Amino acid sequence: MDGSGKYEWPNGQAYEGQYVNDLKEGNGIFFWPDGRKVDGQWESGKLHGEGVFHLPNGEMRTGRWENGEKKS
Repeated sequence: MDGSGKYEWPNGQAYEGQYVNDLKEGNGIFFWPDGRKVDGQWESGKLHGEGVFHLPNGEMRTGRWENGEKKS
């Protein structure tokens, strides 16, 4: 898939955002079935850049990721 889209896994997880060659790339939001979500920048299928992690209780945490690992 290339461009904008949404994919939902059978376990209730979902991703909505940009894709390049079937990988998350650009801006997108990943959702968990328990209400958590992360809204951020993606590269080669992994979080990479600025993002905001939203908890089910409404708390938000901002950070920076590199190749899927939180750096700050």
